[in-house]
Amino acid sequence: MTMRDEEQTLPNPVRPAFDTPSTQDGVIVSVGPSHPATHGTLQIIAELSGERVVRADVHCGYLHRGFEKECEAHTWHTLIPFVDRLNYCSALMNNFAYCDAVETLMGVEITPRTRYLRTLLSEYSRIADHITCIAASVMEMGAMTAFLYLMTIRDYIYEHLADLTGARVTYSYGRIGGLANDLPEGWIKRLEEPLLPY
Repeated sequence: MTMRDEEQTLPNPVRPAFDTPSTQDGVIVSVGPSHPATHGTLQIIAELSGERVVRADVHCGYLHRGFEKECEAHTWHTLIPFVDRLNYCSALMNNFAYCDAVETLMGVEITPRTRYLRTLLSEYSRIADHITCIAASVMEMGAMTAFLYLMTIRDYIYEHLADLTGARVTYSYGRIGGLANDLPEGWIKRLEEPLLPY
């Protein structure tokens, strides 16, 4: 590698910007990677001088779960529960996106009813995801009452989806070519119930 190549090479983003202390009494510590309150991953490389933080290099959003490697030992169908866990707030959307990708690769055409139900359930899941995000944000700003109201609505949606899928958070409801089962009697009519008190 020439000097010119070294100048053009960007540093790996998961490597710290510094690895030696700037002062004789400084200490470099790695805090994380951690998963604070399940709102995302964070790693901080910090230089400390006693109890004072002299400088910090923050790396956001990196968490390697080994998902891709684990998938190498499974069939297309047995991977469905794994995609739920990539974002538990959007488990249904993950299911359906994965199934859609496999169906596209295999040339499988799904029925219009399956397409409509996947769209409806994805939007319902998206609403629960947004409610979770907003609730967590307002709680972190000190609005505990608003958090509790929003979690009540989110929990209603989770219970409603549990009636459909048989699971509360990680549903594994999508299937390659369709869905695990059809909607139970009266399920659609209950969609508006969380809004009735408001």
